[in-house]
Amino acid sequence: MPIVVGVPRSGTTLLRVMLDAHPGMAIPPETGFALEVARMDRQADDLRGRFVATLASYHTWPHMGVSEEALRARVAEIEEFDAAEGLRAFYGLYAERFEASRYGDKTPMYRAHMGELEELLPEARFIHLIRDGRDVALSVRGLSFAPGNDMTTLARDWSESVRDTREQGKKRRGYLEVRFDDLILDPETELRRICELVEMEFSARMLSYVDTARERLEEIGLGKKLSEPNPVPELAAGPPVADRIGHWRDAMTRRERDEFEAVAGDTLEELGYA
Repeated sequence: MPIVVGVPRSGTTLLRVMLDAHPGMAIPPETGFALEVARMDRQADDLRGRFVATLASYHTWPHMGVSEEALRARVAEIEEFDAAEGLRAFYGLYAERFEASRYGDKTPMYRAHMGELEELLPEARFIHLIRDGRDVALSVRGLSFAPGNDMTTLARDWSESVRDTREQGKKRRGYLEVRFDDLILDPETELRRICELVEMEFSARMLSYVDTARERLEEIGLGKKLSEPNPVPELAAGPPVADRIGHWRDAMTRRERDEFEAVAGDTLEELGYA
């Protein structure tokens, strides 16, 4: 089960629609509730009912296109129910909507909780998408979910998040780092690496993701969830654009670059960025 993680604005939505374009794979919008399920008291009464209620009351549930009644019915069919089987039932229902036999997830915040999710779902395989922190800072600055708007704060958040995710990744059964640059410039090679990780045959339809991306993104109303303009749908629904790489060279002032690199320079260098 591929789970795409990374710092927000690193290209995780683009990777999601690429993987989702595989004829055998369906990846829902960001879930978030898998972490809630991982932390449920599994010994308490009526685990099935509490599981369904947890998912159906979560703020992302309306984006899933799965009815509470359908989930409740599927859960009732599980002979030996536990939280993991409940999640598999949900993901299975989602995949059935698109006649797919495989499923995955793309929730950036899961990067900080890979251990919990792997314990719950041993089949989880994590794909960590990494993008130059300076481009990430320019993309996230000014948005409601940004950790701040000054370069020092943005640099610290990016550096700490990337380093922590890489450290956690070393302890996982399946973990793969993919660079945003490589995904844009040579998507086939990167998608083949991911397919190998999750033991799935490569499909060229993933390279034609633009045929289905817009419909998939519009289905969940992405872009309407935020009060400010959100360019993610247009960028993720279009073909790879090389000028998205190294945008900071033209868009950052010298002072902004110095402020960012003073905090995150070691991480940039460790990752091989200029």
